[in-house]
Amino acid sequence: MCLWAIAAAPAAVARADALVLVRDGRPTATIVLAQPAPRALTEAAELLGQWVTRISGADLPVVSDPDAAVGARILIGPAPETVGLDVDEIGPGRLGYDGCYVRLRGDELVFSGPRPVGVRHGVTWFLEWKLGVHALGFGPDDVVAPSRATLELDEFTYAHRPTFAWRESWTSVVRGYDAYIRVLDEEEAGREAAYYTLNRRGGVSLSGAHSLYQYVPDSLFATHPEYFPLIDGERRERAPDGERVQRVLSSPGVLDRVVQGLRARFAPEAVAYATVSPNDNDHWCQSPDDRAMAEDPAARMLLFCNRVVEAVEPTHPYLGACFLAYSYSSTMSPPLGRRAHPRVVPLVAPLGACPVHGLATDETCPDQGRMRATYEGWREVADKVTTYPYVYANVLPLPTPAAVAAETRYYADLGLFGVQREHMARGFGWEMTYWLEWQLLWDATLDEAALRRTFLAGWYGAAADPMSRIYERVEAAVAAAPVGRTMKRDRARNWRGWFEGWTDCFGQVLPGLVGTMEANRRDLATALDRADSPRARAHVERDAADLESMELYALGRLAFDRWDRSRAETDRRGALRVIYAHLARFQHLSQRSRRGSQAQMGQLMKLRDVLEEEG
Repeated sequence: MCLWAIAAAPAAVARADALVLVRDGRPTATIVLAQPAPRALTEAAELLGQWVTRISGADLPVVSDPDAAVGARILIGPAPETVGLDVDEIGPGRLGYDGCYVRLRGDELVFSGPRPVGVRHGVTWFLEWKLGVHALGFGPDDVVAPSRATLELDEFTYAHRPTFAWRESWTSVVRGYDAYIRVLDEEEAGREAAYYTLNRRGGVSLSGAHSLYQYVPDSLFATHPEYFPLIDGERRERAPDGERVQRVLSSPGVLDRVVQGLRARFAPEAVAYATVSPNDNDHWCQSPDDRAMAEDPAARMLLFCNRVVEAVEPTHPYLGACFLAYSYSSTMSPPLGRRAHPRVVPLVAPLGACPVHGLATDETCPDQGRMRATYEGWREVADKVTTYPYVYANVLPLPTPAAVAAETRYYADLGLFGVQREHMARGFGWEMTYWLEWQLLWDATLDEAALRRTFLAGWYGAAADPMSRIYERVEAAVAAAPVGRTMKRDRARNWRGWFEGWTDCFGQVLPGLVGTMEANRRDLATALDRADSPRARAHVERDAADLESMELYALGRLAFDRWDRSRAETDRRGALRVIYAHLARFQHLSQRSRRGSQAQMGQLMKLRDVLEEEG
């Protein structure tokens, strides 16, 4: 990983009341790490030492005996009583599962917490907000830090319980810009791991992945057809369309297989929320027993998970269950009037909801009104609620950075237990969105404007101001988009959307985005003139390609929509001419930015196919 210096400072004269870690490039402090040390503490000590060296050139010595330390002492995960800390002061009751406690007093810098991983989070917080190390992206030069020969710090205490107990992400974006998903090479995997470590990914062990088919595999159909749903009067291993089906949740055998599977997978003392999620479809059992359990699939899953946790409790008293409340499986609507076991956690996945209008900021979009009612309803049903929202790859990554930040604060205000967002998008603004989200998942009270300034300065250097204007202009155009028409469920032509009743606001945002481009091009030219490093220039050039991709897609989609409204042959031919011309341009853009152009070119090709079929 490369270090990019964002602020080189001359040698400083140390203040008498400051703790000096490094003076004029020479170490004046020692890292103390008792042995044997858990892996997370070893990683914490290594991270601190590596970044102090990269910033200052000094190598901090590491010892296991505090009495062997020379100069100031940096204590990584010490026994609380040895540094005057009460166990409760740094315990999970105050700091949560993986919070941290960092204290600088006198000639001693202490990193502590309820668990070793929390101590590591304390070190990465210190690197970021005391020494200026920011992991902004996944590229080889995307971790930025200052260059300073002297490192001195005033006394402080930082004790923090993360806003969300579970902070996760799934993204195809990280898996390379030249393919949707691929295996990372060793260097790329190292950069990915460093990004997530420095941004404090983690929290409790929790998963809501589709899993019923794993506990009750299709291979059991021959011997246990009673585990499989009754659909139209017939037991089925697969649905008529070939899709996987749900399982019979009223069956004692299904319950027993899930319970035994959890006992085999988890140690008795495990503190975790295991996935007990429906399969990725809505093919539910129509038998009298399942319908007597509950007509609504969401209520059925809730009751089943309650039974699972109660059954596993004698051997695994801390083990919980998590299940998807999800559009595809018809489990999104909260079963009001029912209660989840305290260790049953619904994972609300709003796939298909409008990504244009902000969940927390827009009162006009019916999708977002529905989703707020959904989240608030699940909070009435369950003590712990998590969510799995999305960033979509369409005209540009949506929701925008500002909308994702506001949405994350909404989740915090509602008291959600955790967040795992799926990022399917590439293109302009995505890195800011991702970094802002990680910061606010850790601490939702952070100043968003200050975070944006930090990102822009680190990402664009001297070109930050004109690029900031482009972000603001594009985000304002998205926020101003009117509400669209109601979608029809149409899987064959999924550019219209997948879910009956959702609104199509993508089309509404396009004219406003096209309207930003003249001013965007002026600011891009200014940014290229001001870019003060090859790295900053590369980011501006890539954004220029992404914004052009956005414009080309928008113009093609608008031409398509004109034909869709008129169904005139002249409009069809005109739309085809526009789309073919833009697809040719995309071939060039894909060599400059293998990001948004890939997704947008694919969508234009779908529109082209529809137009040609209609001819």
